[in-house]
Amino acid sequence: MTEVKTLEDVLQLAKRKTGTFEELARVMGIIKTTITKWRNGTRFPTDQQCQQLAELADMKTETVLLLCMLDKKKESPTLTEWREIALPYLADPLPETQAPRMNLDAPIRSRQNARVRHWHALATSARARHESGQTLLDGAHLIAAALDAGQPVAQILLDETRAAQPEIAALCQRAAAVPCTVLSEAVFRHISPVEHPAGILAVLNLPPPAPLPAQFAPVTVILEAIQDPGNLGTLLRTAAAAGVQHVHCTPGCARLWSPKVLRAAMGAHFCLPQLTENAHVHDWLAGFDGAILATTLAAGARSLWQTDLSARPLVWLFGNEGAGLSPALAARATHPVIIPMPGRMESLNVAAAAAVCLFEMARRAAP
Repeated sequence: MTEVKTLEDVLQLAKRKTGTFEELARVMGIIKTTITKWRNGTRFPTDQQCQQLAELADMKTETVLLLCMLDKKKESPTLTEWREIALPYLADPLPETQAPRMNLDAPIRSRQNARVRHWHALATSARARHESGQTLLDGAHLIAAALDAGQPVAQILLDETRAAQPEIAALCQRAAAVPCTVLSEAVFRHISPVEHPAGILAVLNLPPPAPLPAQFAPVTVILEAIQDPGNLGTLLRTAAAAGVQHVHCTPGCARLWSPKVLRAAMGAHFCLPQLTENAHVHDWLAGFDGAILATTLAAGARSLWQTDLSARPLVWLFGNEGAGLSPALAARATHPVIIPMPGRMESLNVAAAAAVCLFEMARRAAP
């Protein structure tokens, strides 16, 4: 194994080509050993930061960046600082394909910045989302789901202290065509709609409002006045997982494209073929002569286990968390059903009840 004693030795080693996995592993071992030796009395980035940085670039760039941090005695540098420190050591410019495409100006640090005010409004104001036609996606999983579905992601926002995390860095590389802006940790927390931010947000252009379809899907779910964003998001996620094609939300439901609903739905918005907000379904259902099922605790309801769920097209109705379905919508049900509960509970949460019903339907339809 090559002996490395000085910083210059390691810099020279970093310039070598690493053609095989074994060679890469060997060089990384040398670097790790060297860093360990130099730890006493010197400030270093953490092992986690080094690992995160390794995801951003090829061997040469990653090695030089690590060594530059050692040389400059930088503690927890930002991604922008990593790049600035590294440039004098690199014969070639840092390849854009090896790092997130982002605004390399200093991170935005003021809450009074016009763009920051806009992004904060998207997180907190239904009116701002409606007027701008945009919303916020929180977290790498949700943003990846939007990209997978070809959704119009307009902007990516990064917390400067977490931009080098492997998952975030890989997502930025994948969305290379999307403008990316770095924010200070404090400003990012100000914008983020969650208590513990994930380090990445995205601005999504909202789809235009969709009218109720002229034809009924094989399975349609109608949600009436579901007020809790967590419940609504969970219902969407459950419907998508169970193979439902269309979901229509009546007036009185939580805002369909709010960050809280999007987060609870975990990408279901992008899986459902049709998702309708503020849907006035009473007259629309008048033209439907198929099976309409609704859960109820009223006398005369048939056990879900004994109800035929094979009819297509089929419509499910699920109502408000406390009041259930309105009398007018409940009257549309051709098949009121009850979920048998052998325990001592009176009822189920609407999201739990929907999950039982939809997956019982899916179970019976499975080959």
